Amino acid sequence: MTFVPLGIDHRSVLARSAARRPRVPVTLMLAAILTSCAKGTPPPTSESVAMPSPPALSAFSDFQAMGLDELKALQVKLTFIGEQDEVVTTLAFTSPSNTLDLNQFILYRRAGINYGNDDSYVNTCQASTTELKATIQNLSTLPAVTGGGVAREKFLSFAMFNTVASGDKAFEAILNHGDTKTLFERLRLALRANQSCLNALTRQWREMGLGIGSLDSDDDGDGLPGADEMVFGTEPLKPDSDGDGRTDGAEVATGTDPLNPLSR
Repeated sequence: MTFVPLGIDHRSVLARSAARRPRVPVTLMLAAILTSCAKGTPPPTSESVAMPSPPALSAFSDFQAMGLDELKALQVKLTFIGEQDEVVTTLAFTSPSNTLDLNQFILYRRAGINYGNDDSYVNTCQASTTELKATIQNLSTLPAVTGGGVAREKFLSFAMFNTVASGDKAFEAILNHGDTKTLFERLRLALRANQSCLNALTRQWREMGLGIGSLDSDDDGDGLPGADEMVFGTEPLKPDSDGDGRTDGAEVATGTDPLNPLSR
C-alpha cells in the first residue's frame, strides 16, 4: 500500500485545473478571435468559447469482455465526491505489471463533479489480474454501477480506465451513499485475499464515514464501529467500557462520557 502525495503529476496541474472549467485549447481560441475580427465583433473570452465535448464513456460490458492479459493495464479509481470538511483519500489500484497514471481519467471528468480529492493524497495498492476480473464480475449485478449513471445524491465516483487494442476505454458511475456501501462490500469479496487492498478499502470506508459494516465491524455490539472505539478510547470488545449500565454507543450518541461511570 502506497501513499502518493499529490497523486497527479505537478506538470499536469494546469491541464486539470478546475474540473468545473476546462482550459480552452489555444487553436480553438485563436480561431474564435480571428472569426470575431473578421465580423467586427468583440473578441471572445475563454468562457464564451464552446469547448469540445469530452470523449464518450465506454459501457461496463466492454470491461466485462476484457481477458486477463488485457486487464494488466486496467486502472480502478474510487473518489469521494460528497460534502466534506477535510480531504478524503482517493483509492486507486492496478496490476503489479502496470503503473498508475491518474492523468488518464482527467479527460473524462464530468462537469459539475468535484474531483478535488484526486489532487491530494492517493492511497494505492496492487491487485492481480484475477482479482481485477473478480472486481468487475462482483459489480456486474449492481445496476447503479453497470448503468454508468449519475445518482441524485452524489457520494462516490467509481471509475475504470484501460487501453486495449481497440483504443482507450473509460467508465464511470456516480453513486449515492447506499450504493457506495454495497460497492465496497462487493470489492471486499473480490479482494478478500489481498490485505494491502483491504487495508486501503477500510481506510477510505472510515474516512467517508460509512459506519458499521464488514469493513468496519462493531465487534462488541455497542453501536460503535471499531474506528470510533479507537477515537473515544473505549474497549472494542466490551459494550460498556465504564460499567455504568449504558453502552458506549448510547453514551456517545447522547453526549456523555463512555469512560466515566459518573457521566450518565
